[in-house]
Amino acid sequence: MKREYKLSSIVLVILIGAVVSFITSMLFEKIAGDSTIIKLIGTALTSFLAFFFQYALSAGLLRNRMGSVGEYLNQINTINGRFILINIIMSLITMAFTTSIGFLGGNLVYNTMSTSEARSDNITTLVLMILLFLVSVVLSLLITYTNFYLADDNNSSKKESIGTSIKHIFKIGKDLIGKTLKIYLKYTILPLLIYGVLLILTIIFIPNDGLGGIFLSSLLTVILVVYLLFAFAIVLARLSDAYIDYTEEKIAIED
Repeated sequence: MKREYKLSSIVLVILIGAVVSFITSMLFEKIAGDSTIIKLIGTALTSFLAFFFQYALSAGLLRNRMGSVGEYLNQINTINGRFILINIIMSLITMAFTTSIGFLGGNLVYNTMSTSEARSDNITTLVLMILLFLVSVVLSLLITYTNFYLADDNNSSKKESIGTSIKHIFKIGKDLIGKTLKIYLKYTILPLLIYGVLLILTIIFIPNDGLGGIFLSSLLTVILVVYLLFAFAIVLARLSDAYIDYTEEKIAIED
């Protein structure tokens, strides 16, 4: 079921988060110099900031969908060490899976190079890249509802063990994977495909030496960037709808 939400607040929070993360990243990049440690600290801090703003949006969509920008940002105050730890663990799980597949695939490529022709090596590398992409997509879909679950005041996540919470997060992601795919397909994947087709048609039918092709390509890109900003907000709202419907159905069944 689609519920009302304040699109302007969500978009502004997304913009604020992007600006803060960008400034933080640039600042650490400038002061780090050749220091790898400072660069790593900057990367970690930027990631945490992204986590915080993502959580603020997720929590706001559960608790106060029509809230102002300030009310959405105030959700950050409810973040605790447990939330941070679970997000770190989820990130490490994702990294471990992708790294393991990359390592196994690397060995496979090496063995192929030692025993086969270059063509076979290219095919193996392509298969590895596709496999890594698919694993990343599946894992991302499975942990989509992490922040919604942790921000939900109606569940027992704050009382259960960290392991139990992670198990529930993966279960919710698995149960809602079909709805999640449909949401991303409708609001992001299809528009990106349309943009790609229009861009290719522009390149084919408009001469490269004319300003018309450059202007139209630039215009399409600007429109896409603006659309994706609003699409990200809409996707979050639709994901929150899917999560709320799921939890309400679960409560109804238990009752």
